[in-house]
Amino acid sequence: MQQEEKRLLEIDLLRFTAAAMVLVFHWAFRGNAGDKPSTFSYPAIDAVARYGYLGVELFFVISGFVILMSARSGVLRDFVVSRFIRLYPAFWVCCTLTLLVAWLIPDPHPAYQFTGAQYLVNMTMFSGFVGVPSIDGAYWSLFVEMRFYLMVAAVLALGWMGRIETLLWAWLIVATLQRVVRTGPLWNWLNAEYAPLFIAGAVLFLIHDRGWTPKRLALMLGAWALAVHQSITMARSLTQTYSTEISPVIAAIGVTTIFVVMAAVASNRLRVLRWRGWLPLGVLTYPLYLLHQAIGYLVLNRLGDKLPTALLFWGLALLMVLAAWGVHRLIEKPMASWLRSRLRRPRAAIAA
Repeated sequence: MQQEEKRLLEIDLLRFTAAAMVLVFHWAFRGNAGDKPSTFSYPAIDAVARYGYLGVELFFVISGFVILMSARSGVLRDFVVSRFIRLYPAFWVCCTLTLLVAWLIPDPHPAYQFTGAQYLVNMTMFSGFVGVPSIDGAYWSLFVEMRFYLMVAAVLALGWMGRIETLLWAWLIVATLQRVVRTGPLWNWLNAEYAPLFIAGAVLFLIHDRGWTPKRLALMLGAWALAVHQSITMARSLTQTYSTEISPVIAAIGVTTIFVVMAAVASNRLRVLRWRGWLPLGVLTYPLYLLHQAIGYLVLNRLGDKLPTALLFWGLALLMVLAAWGVHRLIEKPMASWLRSRLRRPRAAIAA
């Protein structure tokens, strides 16, 4: 019970909201735009669905918050074990399920032509670092997250957690400079494009944990300014990519809303939303994110001309949520417990 009281349950609600935004973006807009991996369209919600990609921005701010929370012990081994347990069991299952569905529902689009070698590389979760196409296009954000985890792990290895605010300032300055001069691999490895989102989440955790200070406020405002600038740039880029208007103004307002909501969480202003009922939604968010895109496109392509649009869309969304819950409850949770007992056993033995 004490652990549940410490958990910010409103973040579970925000996680699910972010996943739902991304699902709607992919199914109702992205699938039938660009390289068109889906033939399904949902014109009734297209104007709203096109901004669902901002759910990923929300994910990254939440990640900055919760990852710094999990790393505050300063113990590298604990951080690595917790990240491995959190990421891999669900990923192994969802990646395999995606492959099986692609085999059961063949589709001629190149995005669904998988090989055994491609699958095996994907299972390492390092496909994005070695140029191997992902089994599901949604995995791209995992590689962004993993670069952030590596940066946090390096801070822990060097024993620099006590200097985290200084490091966040340095990261923000470098990311700002990188907007002017992109220096190849450094741009990617420092997560320059999404740095302000992770930085904002991290500083908001510090505010939640230690309180507001002028320096933390300035750091958050600096991250917000860079995030808004990058959201405007991204909106213009997406407009060209999808040949559909993505408003820079709406994108900037969306990012600003994310910052305001997360600042309210950090300041305990959203305690009214702290309800245990959000916890099940929070825990199924990760498998939902991993499962929804490719499998959703394949099913929508197969049934899009056989069922009413709204019934198919929302019915499939409900089934996907149930599938994600099944993955968490039946596989991810017991597998995580099994891994935790074995990966943490050596440390317990040493302590004894």
